[in-house]
Order: sequence, then C-alpha cells, then structure tokens
Amino acid sequence: MIEIKVEGNKLHKLAESLAERQLRIADTRAINVAIRKANTQYRRLVVSEYNLKYADTAKFTVTDRATYSNPEGKISGYLAPISLSRFNPRFIKNGRAFSIKNVKENGKRKLKQSSKNAGNKSGNGVSIEVKKGERKTIPFAFLIDSSKPGLSTQIWARGEYSGNSFRTNKSRKPITPLKTVSPFGAITNEVIQKKTEKEAKDDMKKEFERQIELLVKKAQG
Repeated sequence: MIEIKVEGNKLHKLAESLAERQLRIADTRAINVAIRKANTQYRRLVVSEYNLKYADTAKFTVTDRATYSNPEGKISGYLAPISLSRFNPRFIKNGRAFSIKNVKENGKRKLKQSSKNAGNKSGNGVSIEVKKGERKTIPFAFLIDSSKPGLSTQIWARGEYSGNSFRTNKSRKPITPLKTVSPFGAITNEVIQKKTEKEAKDDMKKEFERQIELLVKKAQG
C-alpha cells in the first residue's frame, strides 16, 4: 500500500493568505492527482518487470481517493495470487517446449512445437516466464489438452498448497491449479515500490503548488 499525506505546515509559505479550508482543498486535489498517476505508474512498472499485458493489471489495485474531510489517499493491491496460466506456459517433453493451439485440426487439438530448446532434457513438466527473460521449468506440473482455451492454458500439479508452499504427492488426487505472485506482491516489489513512491511525491508537490497558485489568484479576484 502507498499512502500520500500532506501535513498542515508543508509548502504553505505559498499560501499564507489562504484559509484553512482552501488549504485542505489544495491538499485533497494534489493527493488525488498523485494517486491517479501512481496507479498508472504501478501498472506500467509491473508490465515492464513481469510477463503480463497492461490489460491484465486492470484489477490489480484499488484506489481510495482523498476527500475534503479526510485528505488521505491510498493504493492497495489484492492478496489473491495470480494464475500461472497468464505467464505463457509451455509443455516440456524431451527438452523441447510445446504450446497448445487454440484451434482444432481434424477435430482434435494439437501441440505446437516451439523452435527453442527448453533446457530440461531429463523429463517433462511445464515452463513459464513470470519475470521477463526468466523462463523456468516446473518439472512436476502438466497441462490438460482441452477444447476450452482457459482450461488448456491452466497449469496443474498433483498435490496442494500449505500456506505459501505447494506440496506434491504421487496420488491422482487432489489436482490443484498452480499460482504465483499476488498483485500486492508485484506492486510491492522493491524496484517498483521505490520508483512509484518517488514519482508520487514529486507529482503531489507539483500539483499542490499549482492548486495553491490557482486558489491565491481566485482569492485575489
């Protein structure tokens, strides 16, 4: 979560002639502009760091706008983990990567061989690319050849989650869809967090000064 607050005495040298109510208006407007820009910045940085499309991040965050009675704005991220199916899964067989087409050939779905070696010659599994340029293989995972696109890209494994860890088993059940980093985990990535906080503070300061100048001019007639 990112919080942006403007205390009563900050930057008020520009506004000695303004009433407390006008200062609160400037505070609130500045915070909301910074929150809006920070939310966009979060989403752009997540896409630059993780193998996701910008549209995938539409529901990553929740913004709480500041009000005149409560000049505080917040951005928070959901804790629910993201399905690994979003990260370009590929079935591994004999060190080669395959992906399931979303079309049928002769009434059956087919596996399309990738031109690249998957780097896992010892057995099967599924490879994913959560962070850009960092493709990894989950040796115990598998894909299901299904006519439903959403199901065919889902990554499964025999076992279940215990807290944040996945425990595999050899029995046929349970079969569990695998997940990864949560939206909250993505936006609180150290690199993303620092860049966004810096931009948000700069945006807030600039907008506060702009709002003060507008209100001073209005008060002077």
